[in-house]
Amino acid sequence: SSSTWIPVMGLTSNTYWIASLSPATQYEFQVRTNCGSNSSTYSASKLFTTNALCHSTYDNNTNNTSTGAAAIPLLTPIKGSINSTTDIDYYKFSITNSANLYISLTTLPADYDLTIYNASMTQMANSANTGTASEYIMLPSPSTGTYYAKVVGVGGANSSTQCYTLKVNNNGTYLKPIDEESIEREASIEPIVFPNPT
Repeated sequence: SSSTWIPVMGLTSNTYWIASLSPATQYEFQVRTNCGSNSSTYSASKLFTTNALCHSTYDNNTNNTSTGAAAIPLLTPIKGSINSTTDIDYYKFSITNSANLYISLTTLPADYDLTIYNASMTQMANSANTGTASEYIMLPSPSTGTYYAKVVGVGGANSSTQCYTLKVNNNGTYLKPIDEESIEREASIEPIVFPNPT
């Protein structure tokens, strides 16, 4: 959008690599020949748009509402970004068995929340940890069908430079990462054996 062009001269091949472009930004270029004192006029402008930082087929321009939710596969980490104060990401997924359903939202650059809805958009569960703590939801033996996951920044939290990772698991196995807080909480539980002797 600048009125000032940045000249690049002396090119000898058909390829020119440009570093440090901004993500999800439109750029414009023109080309002309330069043969000593004889130069052609510039070509018509050509436009291109750089990919978003967390570019994927899932986090796209239509998944800001539940009706435009991107269908995601199970057991596959999905990269996405909340890149503005008003950005909300919706995803939908289908399960065909009633095994426990585990949804994780990790690698958070800011305070994001995770909410799960059923096909009627009735809220099933919500995870709202503070700060950049990961979000985890477990639904025991849910009905088969379509579900929706919503990722949103708390109080407008967002990042245009870092991605989050969403993963849905319905195969019956799940290991939640252990953090120091959960270790301390578990260490405070003292087992009791009864009767004595056992």
